[in-house]
Amino acid sequence: DEHPVLSGEELRLCFEESARALRQAGIAATVAADTQIQISVQSAVALYEAFEIALERVLPDLNEMRVTLEKKNGDSLVLHLTALMQTAGLSDETFAAMRRTLAAAKPGDAPLQMHVIQNLKESEAMEVWL
Repeated sequence: DEHPVLSGEELRLCFEESARALRQAGIAATVAADTQIQISVQSAVALYEAFEIALERVLPDLNEMRVTLEKKNGDSLVLHLTALMQTAGLSDETFAAMRRTLAAAKPGDAPLQMHVIQNLKESEAMEVWL
């Protein structure tokens, strides 16, 4: 096949590797994925890179992270990222970088969405859909 695909399980393992590293650093981290998902390698890379952008920005302040991958309405693939942080949240510049990265998904694939919930210790949660 000229367009290789990853299964939901393979994609989950990629995110689980990051979660394992976070747990080794003392940060609570969980990953769950719909194993029936099929995604092109190009789109999977775009999704993971958007996740990495977010993670790199919040890592110094991160207490807990949850990642869930699912099909929404049988159409788009959604990565739900919930991050519990002490003080710092993601900036508009970071969200813009994540949007640009998600735009690199393979044309013709199911649309990619990223759902970010930031829980700051001293304020209400902030929710953003990309």
